[in-house]
Amino acid sequence: MIVVSNGDSVSPPDTGAAFNDGTGFSDAPGLTLTDSTLAATGTAAFGVYTKNGGSTSLSGGSVSTAGDSAPGLWASGSGSNITATNGTTVSTSGSNAYGVQADTGGAVTLNGGTVMTSGAGAFGLYATGTGGETGVPSTITATNVAVTTGVDPGPGTGATGVLAEAGGK
Repeated sequence: MIVVSNGDSVSPPDTGAAFNDGTGFSDAPGLTLTDSTLAATGTAAFGVYTKNGGSTSLSGGSVSTAGDSAPGLWASGSGSNITATNGTTVSTSGSNAYGVQADTGGAVTLNGGTVMTSGAGAFGLYATGTGGETGVPSTITATNVAVTTGVDPGPGTGATGVLAEAGGK
């Protein structure tokens, strides 16, 4: 397990800030981030990306991305999960830069905090698809979370607060 805490900051250019490859990462595929500041810039950069059954936990702190198709939190694949608590702030800027994304059976749980996106087609919370052979739906569960989308939310911006499609919940 990897632990980053007490205000540590990570800001790599043109890549992701925190990556958890689950079973491909280690025998104990856990990543814990406490009061950390994560920032990533560039096209397809990510704030936190968890896949292959990995488990990532955030408590407080912030995650931000700047770039097209650059999600803030992203859980992909059955058994992959991200949990954010204690006022974690997620913000993205860029076209199709989703605040929180769960796909192919991934799961994200948010308790408190905010999700802000500012870009065309940048959904706040986006769950899509199911996990291949398992059929597990992608899920996002948000409790007491403020979601704000779009530079100018409204017709034509594609800035949707919450979208679940293709089996996502």
